[in-house]
Amino acid sequence: MMLKNTTTLFSPRLSRAYTAAARNDKARPLRPAASVIMTRDNKTPSSAYNYEIMMIQRSKGSNFFAGAFAFPGGVIEEADFDPKWKDMLGDSAKDSENVRVSLEEKELNELGFRIGATREVFEEVNILLGQTKDRAAVTNAGSSWRPLVHNDAKEYHRMCTEMAVRPLVEKLVPFSHWTTPVSEGGSRYNTLFYLFHGGEEEFGTAGHDNVETINMRWLCPRTALNAFDAGEIFLPPPTWVMIHEMSQYKSIHGLMESMKGKNFGSGIYENMPVLMRGDRVDDKVREEVETKFHINSSDRQIVRDKRHKDGGNEMNRVVVTTSKEAGDRWKYMYWKGSESKL
Repeated sequence: MMLKNTTTLFSPRLSRAYTAAARNDKARPLRPAASVIMTRDNKTPSSAYNYEIMMIQRSKGSNFFAGAFAFPGGVIEEADFDPKWKDMLGDSAKDSENVRVSLEEKELNELGFRIGATREVFEEVNILLGQTKDRAAVTNAGSSWRPLVHNDAKEYHRMCTEMAVRPLVEKLVPFSHWTTPVSEGGSRYNTLFYLFHGGEEEFGTAGHDNVETINMRWLCPRTALNAFDAGEIFLPPPTWVMIHEMSQYKSIHGLMESMKGKNFGSGIYENMPVLMRGDRVDDKVREEVETKFHINSSDRQIVRDKRHKDGGNEMNRVVVTTSKEAGDRWKYMYWKGSESKL
C-alpha cells in the first residue's frame, strides 16, 4: 500500500546496511507470529467510516507492550505447521500453501501462520474463525476448549476435528509484515498481519480472556488515532502505522480492494521500527543505535526538539517498506504521548 505524506529516510546503501544489522542478533532469534485485524460494519450514522476495528488491551503483566491496545495474535507454534491441517483444509489451503515466509535461515509455509492466527484469535477473544460442513459460521466457539488450546496448541486441531469446523484460512487477507527491531529488549517477533471482516455471526461470542487481554473495544480508525493523540490509549508503533494506513479508506470495500492480489513478499514487504529515545539516550547507547541504524543529522536535530528537552517523551522512527527494492523505505514520526507526525 502506498503511503501518503511520507518522505524518504535512507539511501539504498544505508537501507541494506540497516536491514543486515537488524537481523544480526543471534542471542535473540526471531520468533514467528501472526495477528488478525478484525473489522465489522459500523452502524453509527455520524461516522465517516463504515467499519470498526477490534482493539484489545494487553495485560499489564505482558512481556511485550504491556497495557497497549493492539490486535489479537501471538506466537506461531510447531503444531500450526502440522501436515494434518492441509488434509483438513483441502483446496482452501492451496494459495497460502505455496507462499513461503523467510525467517532468518529458514523458509516457513504461510499456511502455518494462518492456522496460528486463527488459533490465537480463539485463545485471546473467544472467536472461532471457522465454518461448519454446511458452510455456516461458528456461533458457539466452544469455550470449554479455550484453556486446553491455550495450554497446548495441538488441541486446536483436535477441537476443530471434533466440532467438525474448518478454520477460514482463505478469508484472511494479507495486510502487513513487521519485525521487532534489535534495539528493543526482550523477545523479537517476525509477525504477519491479516485482515478479516465479519459480522455478528462471527463476533457474537467475542470477549477478552482476563489473562493475556483485559479489555476490548471496537473503534473506527480515526477514533483510535485520536484516542492515542489524547493519551487515552497507547498504540505500539506498528499498530499506529497500520491504523493510519487503514484510516485512508473510509469504506471496508475500498480497504479490501487496496490489498487485492497482494501477498507477503509480493506487494507486502517487511517493516521495522527504528527506535530512539530523545535526550535520555546516553552517549554509549546513542553510538550503538547510530551504528546499527545510521541515524542521520536530522534525527539529532529532532531529539533536541523543545518538547523533548526533559526527556519526557519517546520518539520513534518507523521505517515502512513500500516495495522489495532496498531504497524504497519511508518514514513516519511517531511521538509517544503527543501528536503523531507524518
